[in-house]
Amino acid sequence: MKTLVYAFLMLLPFGNLMGQNCPGYANVVTSPNVTCSNQPYLFEVNNTSCNGTVTFAVRGNYGSLDANEITWTLTSVQSGATLATGGPGTNGTIFNVFATNLNAAIHGNVFTVTIYDSFGDGFNGVGGQIYATQGTTTIGGPITGNFGSQASFTFIANINISPVTVSVTTPSGVVTSVVSNCNDISMPLTLTNPNYCTPIVVNLPWSVTCNSTSAIIASGTYAVTVNPTIPTSAANLVQVNYNPVSCTWTTVPQNDCIAANIGSTFTITPNPATLNTQCSAGNQVFSVAYNGPGTSNCCATGGPPVNITYTNTVSPAMVGTSPFGGNNSAAVITIPPNGTGGNASSLSLNLNMTGYCFDQPGANTPGATSYWVSIFHNGTLVYDQQSA
Repeated sequence: MKTLVYAFLMLLPFGNLMGQNCPGYANVVTSPNVTCSNQPYLFEVNNTSCNGTVTFAVRGNYGSLDANEITWTLTSVQSGATLATGGPGTNGTIFNVFATNLNAAIHGNVFTVTIYDSFGDGFNGVGGQIYATQGTTTIGGPITGNFGSQASFTFIANINISPVTVSVTTPSGVVTSVVSNCNDISMPLTLTNPNYCTPIVVNLPWSVTCNSTSAIIASGTYAVTVNPTIPTSAANLVQVNYNPVSCTWTTVPQNDCIAANIGSTFTITPNPATLNTQCSAGNQVFSVAYNGPGTSNCCATGGPPVNITYTNTVSPAMVGTSPFGGNNSAAVITIPPNGTGGNASSLSLNLNMTGYCFDQPGANTPGATSYWVSIFHNGTLVYDQQSA
């Protein structure tokens, strides 16, 4: 029989960063060096080292009956190492097993607890459960009841390492963000160009400061070409005037636009230069189409002037690799762009899991089939829910 391990973890008060190591970040920005005025731009810098540790506990109760049938293991997704085991248990026994100061660079911060029942009927009696905690927060599980022969849960633990503060100086002011857990930096910015025809270059001084030491661990200045603001009317670009003396139409570029922009940055239909015989009328409707400078795609990503609703069906899912490890271990769906751009204000993601199959241990046992839905945004887990 396994010896039960009991341990106590003393946590520092929230916000106390004394003794925490600093992560490492590159001095190179990986973002594109071109963006569109008044449209979202991600300022991105990669994490290069994570000299931190991870501590958490696997807790539970072997149940009041047939506890000797129950065993479990704790493994690291990144390294594949078995970090702890437990059981066979004794009836009614509570267990608290701590994984302490794991090297995050080796083992990462994603782990799996797998529980087994040699008879195939899971926990019996009352009290049976297994889950993971970090401090006072449950971060994985619980598994309870009749789980069949085998069940598991995968979870993400926070890394004991100093967060960093990212500061980017933009023309409109300094933008800051705090990044934890050695995550790559991906900070949204909005850069503005007051022109309608002429790109500008904006220099962005930036730094990454370790919160525990106040030391600057990465810095630089990144030059970004900001394409012009998309015009809201033809009057932003050009004015077309009729000269009744010469019976001709003249074009007067507006704001920063110049004559060279006509026919490239924007076009006028019909061409005013060809309309020179309208002395008696002088009435003409012109259409001005904005193309943007050079290869700018800002019109395609600028969005409509009013909110839109985007509905799309994605099928089939592609085989891929999940952040929890293993090859061909996930069904990956990619939601394509709408094509009109703009800033989304809300997202409803509905998953209809039909037409799939997998070898589920204990699948013939009622209640044994379950799955997790985990949603990541820029490397951060924003939703993690088990469905039975």
